[in-house]
Amino acid sequence: MKFLVRTVIALGLLSAGFLTACSSSTSSSPPGSGKSVTTSGVIPKSPAWRSSMSVPLSTAAPYTFHTVAVPTVNSNPLGILATGDGVYFTEYSTDKIGELSYNYVFGTETPLNTAAAYPAILATTNDGNIWFSENYGGSIGRITPIPIVPTTLLEWNDFLVPKVGTVGVVDDPTNTLWFVENANNSILRVTSWGSLLSRVSLSAGSSPVFPTVGPDNNSIWVTESGTQKIAKFNLSGTLVAEYASGVGYPNDITSGPDGNLYYTDNVTGPSYIGRMTPSGTVTLYKVPSGGSTGGITTGPDGNIWFMEYGNGAIAQLNITTHVINEWGLPDQASHPYPHYIVTGADGQLWFTEQATNKVGSFQP
Repeated sequence: MKFLVRTVIALGLLSAGFLTACSSSTSSSPPGSGKSVTTSGVIPKSPAWRSSMSVPLSTAAPYTFHTVAVPTVNSNPLGILATGDGVYFTEYSTDKIGELSYNYVFGTETPLNTAAAYPAILATTNDGNIWFSENYGGSIGRITPIPIVPTTLLEWNDFLVPKVGTVGVVDDPTNTLWFVENANNSILRVTSWGSLLSRVSLSAGSSPVFPTVGPDNNSIWVTESGTQKIAKFNLSGTLVAEYASGVGYPNDITSGPDGNLYYTDNVTGPSYIGRMTPSGTVTLYKVPSGGSTGGITTGPDGNIWFMEYGNGAIAQLNITTHVINEWGLPDQASHPYPHYIVTGADGQLWFTEQATNKVGSFQP
């Protein structure tokens, strides 16, 4: 991977003071059993759930892990993004964006303008720029690959809106970015050149966390941790529907290859992986080993993969058999606190380990 010098633009529009999804958890009781209900905008009272079949932790099948320590100590890597030639990751505690090639060679660790910004989640637009959210820095940021030109740090404060910390971010099919403002119960829609299109408000106490592009490629779905719902928007920013998630703290969310949405459950007790159809039918799969679950993605095998940061493990939900397999990370005994996961262009799964200061890969 040939690393290029980066231009970082910090867009000053967000602020501190929200309950960050990367460290929060709540407890909840397992939802009651019953048949799945298609909601069509009505909140179901008791979505179906079932305990998935599983195999014992760390004994599922042959696997290959590879982890490397981030050069900056105590950086607490959090968000991760796969590109054509490597991965980018946020260094949450040291205010940097790091680069790692698929050959495990670190590139530039770009420092941010803002101190104590706590960069969180990454997204990319079709012009090649990489965007990131800041939990406490009052900004969103953009990294632009520009060869030869020295790294330039610029402040961009033209939004003049209240500062509210951001969590998740996603780029939609129109190349519009959706940044989630957790504490403000709202979502920012920003153009790929940095102009604010609109702020979309959710109900008080909704505490939105993560967005994803819907299976139809024509909608945005957002987890609401405070109200235990999943919200659906059209690409113009209009709220279409809200559905009950059936879990205690809906966290990360992704669209699966089967046309359904899958999301994780950030709770300290028994946790579940949720599956929601586009019409709101919910089925829950119990995580065999329990504990909080974080990042979720579609893997190179077409199944759903997620991180168990409370248990130091990576897990697969087979979308056909509904079997959940779990693998403990090599340093599971050190409580690595793995958070987010992506599928790389090299066909591996890549993830961050906050507590052990590592970035790792897993070959299914």
